[in-house]
Amino acid sequence: MGYGEQERWCRREDKNIYGKLFLPDGWDGGHPRATAIFSHGLSTNHGDMEPYARTAAERGMASYVFDFCGGGNYSRSDW
Repeated sequence: MGYGEQERWCRREDKNIYGKLFLPDGWDGGHPRATAIFSHGLSTNHGDMEPYARTAAERGMASYVFDFCGGGNYSRSDW
């Protein structure tokens, strides 16, 4: 099964939060689907969690990865 990737930005108060959404092929936004949210550890960023999100999407599960605000030099979210 294939999947697509979409960059997504969210906002909380005055902070922009970067993330990526991984949707399996055939995803229908009108029906519930199991979804996994992967968060990174200390001194890393969303890129470290992308392999897990891709694997979940390949197996039919929607998944999302994001950068914590102030999450290190490679974070794309605001400090």
